[in-house]
Amino acid sequence: MEEALEHFASQCKFEAKYAGSHVNWWTEEKLGAVLRDAGFSTVYRSGHGQSVAPPMRDLWHFDLPRNIRSSLYMEAIK
Repeated sequence: MEEALEHFASQCKFEAKYAGSHVNWWTEEKLGAVLRDAGFSTVYRSGHGQSVAPPMRDLWHFDLPRNIRSSLYMEAIK
C-alpha cells in the first residue's frame, strides 16, 4: 500500500493556484518520523478536540466536524 501511495504522490505536481489540493499522504508512522527528524522530542497521536493546548480544543475556531474521519491528529513538542 505504501509503495503504491508513494508512486501516485510522486506523479503529483504542486501548483500554488490549487494550494488546497493534496499531493502527499500521511500515516501516524510516516508523520511521526518526519516530526522526529525535524527535531521534535515528543511526538504522539492526538484526536479531534483532544489537544493538550487549549486553543486547539476550541472546535468553533480550529476544526470542522466534516474532517474528523479523514484527519490525522498529531502533536509534537520540541
